[in-house]
Amino acid sequence: NTFEAGVYREVLDADGAGVVEESYTMATSGTGTTGTFLVSIPFPYDAPDELVVRAYDLSAEDGAGRIGVTEVPFRRS
Repeated sequence: NTFEAGVYREVLDADGAGVVEESYTMATSGTGTTGTFLVSIPFPYDAPDELVVRAYDLSAEDGAGRIGVTEVPFRRS
């Protein structure tokens, strides 16, 4: 559930110290209803094997704060 269906996404190294990749996409719905989104995540050849995918929205009030943050650990095989 995000404001106007916008979803920000980052791929971080496992300790959260460095951003490997980031993008913005649109979900199927937002602002009061739960939606879904599907994206391909390109991993650079030299990216670490253990990563964290973080999805979030920015505050509609001032755009400064991240809200609805979800993090999923990921291991490249």
